[in-house]
Amino acid sequence: MQDCLTRYLSYLQVEKGLSPNSIAAYSNDLSQLKAFAVEHDKTIELMDREDITAWLRDIQQRKRSPRSVARAVTALRGFYRFLILDGLLDIDPTESIVSPQFTNSLPKYLSSEQIERILAIPDCGTNKGLTDRAMLELLYATGIRVSELIKLRVQDFDLNRGILTCTGKGSKQRQIPLGRSALHWIEMVIQQQDKQRDGKSQAWLFVRQGKPVTRQYVWQMLKKIGIAEGIDDVSPHYLRHTFATHLLAGGADTRTVQTLLGHANLETTQLYTHVTNDRLKSAYKKFHPRAKE
Repeated sequence: MQDCLTRYLSYLQVEKGLSPNSIAAYSNDLSQLKAFAVEHDKTIELMDREDITAWLRDIQQRKRSPRSVARAVTALRGFYRFLILDGLLDIDPTESIVSPQFTNSLPKYLSSEQIERILAIPDCGTNKGLTDRAMLELLYATGIRVSELIKLRVQDFDLNRGILTCTGKGSKQRQIPLGRSALHWIEMVIQQQDKQRDGKSQAWLFVRQGKPVTRQYVWQMLKKIGIAEGIDDVSPHYLRHTFATHLLAGGADTRTVQTLLGHANLETTQLYTHVTNDRLKSAYKKFHPRAKE
């Protein structure tokens, strides 16, 4: 069965194109299910609907969020269908399992004034400050994920055309236009690196002490900036949400924003329309002469 788990995770990577983070999450869920089966003197392939329901009830009691439990159900369904296709099972024990319902919380975003203050915080007279400023500018200008940011290479940028080629989930590439401000700071970072490299090749765009910046570095940098500005929980995704919200508020259509964000499903992008609709309603109630009649 361990071989089946390994082959299933390989299938998710190669055939389905899932991201490493998603595969790691699925692997963790299935490993927990396997441990639960062993505790009850069973193996995964012999678990029935009652066994799986008991496991789901167990992880819910451990205070896992509805979203996390729903992901576990998705992982189980995919795995058992894989076993059926492989001829190892005849009946899918997850067929009548119902995922827990959860409501999507509206994404947090920053105002234009808050963004301007945040961008001005790094001390661009230092190498660290210049790198931080360029990363902030790029996150807000493109809406890319932090996992995409830290993997950027100099050759991913066409500075003449003002285009970034970004590799996202499932190794899918998308092209994102860059504004003048983001281009300026990217060029500054490249010039800085040219001076420091002294003829040596450098694959990554954003480096600290000769190594690519890490996800943790970006998160910590933004957290400190948020504290300095009195804004709670500022994160790379906060800027991604802000990018999408500001585009939609400015009149961009949902399909365009979906493409720029690299969303596989339009439903994911449509979550942001609720934010802009709330802003429209608020403005209407505040300014329309008949809104209060």
